[in-house]
Amino acid sequence: MYLAMTRDSILTTTDKNLSSVYITPMLGGTRKLFFFNKYHVNTFIFVEGHGPCIALYYKSSTTTLFKKFLDAVEQFRMYVETVDYKDHVLIIFEVPIDHEGDFVRFIEGKYSEFSVILKDKILKFHGPSQYLVGVLYKSSQLHAAMEKNLQAEIPEDSELESIPDINNESFFI
Repeated sequence: MYLAMTRDSILTTTDKNLSSVYITPMLGGTRKLFFFNKYHVNTFIFVEGHGPCIALYYKSSTTTLFKKFLDAVEQFRMYVETVDYKDHVLIIFEVPIDHEGDFVRFIEGKYSEFSVILKDKILKFHGPSQYLVGVLYKSSQLHAAMEKNLQAEIPEDSELESIPDINNESFFI
């Protein structure tokens, strides 16, 4: 679930999983390039039969542009395969070598410990929202808003995003 922050509260903005927010940018590119707002459904970090990976799940489209996109991703050096599932398509990539440590930190829920390179990619991919900046850099403003929203104290050294639920981040056939 991707969240947004206002001055005093935190709002839900989409049903995409955490991998969509923090893992998709590892591949580089932009939201537009990856049809993130149009056909992208979710991103997964584990696919049954493949193990750890980055898998982008899309609603299928017969448009020429989407077909060109599918052809183009096959040229990515991390590309593994594309699998059709009725009216959806799953595109599987290897985890980029330069983000293997970040991949592990994601699984552990250690967002503020991501590499500077990945933090930059995330903020460029999604735009520098207060919420994402707050999570990636453990901002005191987000910390205070979360405490107010939850009506509970949060330890100062806590991450400001949930640890991923691996079931929500995995694709089972």
